[in-house]
Amino acid sequence: AAIYGRATNGRRHPFCVIPESTAREALPEDVRSATGFVRRYMSYAGRQNSAPMAYHLACGLVGIASVIPAEFAIKVVDPRRPLRGNIWALLVGPPGIGHKSRAIKVLESLLREAAPTAIGPTPSTAEGLVDSLETQPQQTLVWSDLATLLASSQDGSYGASLRDWLLPAYDCERMERALANGKIRCVEDPRVSIVGGVTPIHLETYVGRKDFEGGLVSRFTPFVSFPERHMPIAHAADGLWRELVNRLQDIAGTPWGDCDRFDAAAGALWNRWTLRLRYEAERAHPRLVAVYARRAVTAL
Repeated sequence: AAIYGRATNGRRHPFCVIPESTAREALPEDVRSATGFVRRYMSYAGRQNSAPMAYHLACGLVGIASVIPAEFAIKVVDPRRPLRGNIWALLVGPPGIGHKSRAIKVLESLLREAAPTAIGPTPSTAEGLVDSLETQPQQTLVWSDLATLLASSQDGSYGASLRDWLLPAYDCERMERALANGKIRCVEDPRVSIVGGVTPIHLETYVGRKDFEGGLVSRFTPFVSFPERHMPIAHAADGLWRELVNRLQDIAGTPWGDCDRFDAAAGALWNRWTLRLRYEAERAHPRLVAVYARRAVTAL
């Protein structure tokens, strides 16, 4: 939020009102001038509502993860256990004024236009998750209010097992369940991305020690932010919308080679950063150790 909390005159403000005539200029220069999908997405989404730019960044990443070919692999850490292209993004902010749902709606609309089958039905039970993935192994789950998932999957509730089954879904591991007739329902290579919004109070209420130390929390990448702009009316950008639709369709239809190695500079940066994360993990609160430990592979 600090990076993008700038008004049109270049000075930082905690909040700024954006008139229609300067909607584009209010965006950061690196967003306005960039040509990559994520930054172009941010340029479009930033003109549609007052949601923080950090939320639009998260949704742009989820957009790519939703359509990237399922076989794409990152093998630089462990060639035998490659990382896949899915991401779990958690938009954290206050209710109402945080505009988490409005940020997510922009992404939903884009995916339904560019890749109608990318968004899967939100499951309420582990059985429902496996059944859905058997039909559609690669999908994005969307919760405008993730508190509904957190509340309905508490220990002792009907959907309690769903939290445990989400873990192998994130790790793209084989998932299976036994049916009443003795048959096995199996998903060999799930590719599940998630985007959801939640308030701090709901995190405190519904996320417990088991979620921290069991690995659920560390699988989410949190985007904690506050609105920097006031944009009550969306600004038309039909050309940019069509460009984003076409780009997502191109990404979905393009064969991707695997990422096998770092170059020398990236390898040196990776080594320094992972060493720093290890140092921070050793000194972190016990509930946050897994969060620090997973940051590096999440970034990849």
